[in-house]
Amino acid sequence: MSYNNDHIEGAFHLTNDTIEEFIKEVDLNTPVFVICYHGNSSKGAAQYLCNQGYLDVYSVEGGMANWSLVCPLGL
Repeated sequence: MSYNNDHIEGAFHLTNDTIEEFIKEVDLNTPVFVICYHGNSSKGAAQYLCNQGYLDVYSVEGGMANWSLVCPLGL
């Protein structure tokens, strides 16, 4: 499962190549939910964003695999 195949509407594709753009575009007070495929990689990305000063960051447990089961329409 990749971002191109499955992501939540309005999501930002956060990668090593896009992290600087994200930081420039997204205010530090914006709640951020980080979701990867299984919920493992997102933990490190969420911690990185916290270290950059983001105040309200969450790593979604179970990732997109779990999200798709809970919200099959991507809501």
